[in-house]
Amino acid sequence: MQKDRFIRKAIIRTLVLSLFPMIFGIFGCGGGGESGGSTPSSITYTGSTTEAAITSTNAGTLAEDAYSGGSMGTLFATGAVTAGESPRPRTLQLTKALKNAVDGVDLSAARYEMIAGASITRSGSTAGDCGGSAAYTITYDDVSGNFSGTMSFNSYCSENTVLSGSAVFSGTINTVTEEFLAFIFTFTELTGTSGVDSFSLKGNIAFTRQPSSFNVTLDWLIRNNNTRMVYWMHNCSMTLTEGSGYVDFQISGFYYDPDHGYVSISTTNPFRIYSGDQHPSEGILVITGRTGSASGSTAARLTALSPTTYRVDADTDGDGAHDDWSSGILNWN
Repeated sequence: MQKDRFIRKAIIRTLVLSLFPMIFGIFGCGGGGESGGSTPSSITYTGSTTEAAITSTNAGTLAEDAYSGGSMGTLFATGAVTAGESPRPRTLQLTKALKNAVDGVDLSAARYEMIAGASITRSGSTAGDCGGSAAYTITYDDVSGNFSGTMSFNSYCSENTVLSGSAVFSGTINTVTEEFLAFIFTFTELTGTSGVDSFSLKGNIAFTRQPSSFNVTLDWLIRNNNTRMVYWMHNCSMTLTEGSGYVDFQISGFYYDPDHGYVSISTTNPFRIYSGDQHPSEGILVITGRTGSASGSTAARLTALSPTTYRVDADTDGDGAHDDWSSGILNWN
């Protein structure tokens, strides 16, 4: 089954992360745990856990919400968006915002602040590029490179996203270059806003550095604070590659919608967003669901046509052709 293949890939990536001992102790999927803080979270997924049948009435909504990482309230009509806000790559924005917070952690003076054997502790704060701050305390072993700590987001603004709340983290650092090799956040509840989009997060996200990119694994619940509906990005893997004036991203895993159930998601062509743009100029996301009348998986395909337009096409009978329904050309903004 396609689901089994995705799960096997996720397990392999988790095993890779387990090479870093400090990470292995806290990383887990399945919607997150209670290890991100002492305050119990109110975010719980109670929606459908069956595989969704992709139809002409839900194809646009499911494809759009899987792309954005949870519903922002957009409703599709024939050829136009009738209500709410157009989809933004919320998962990418959050990933980059958290990565920027990690990049702001300064270890350069830690060895002069406290030394207890090989254990070094540093506290500090990093400013958001559009306001706010993230305060941190980090303890690491300058022999093994393992570290752990806490971070408190105080209206920390990055990537047009404002975050508040706390998280615990751990990972591994290169003791020579002081470059982060692997990093994981775990949180019980982070709140965020981006425009009129208000949401809360519970779960975890892990980064591993590659020569020219970052590999990211995430498993989190996201609550739309306007509707109070909870969505689930489960066993998801992302590749984030930054080029000269653009960023490419790919994602695979499962997206759970409380009303419709889950779909498998994958980018068959990477999305590319150029500097200064909020939306991709190219890229294709495909979601697949329950078997249709033609004995194949029902599916929908979201295609970025330009920085201002996109289209969703659906295969509602499972014959492999995305020609049963189309949104027509829609505007991102």
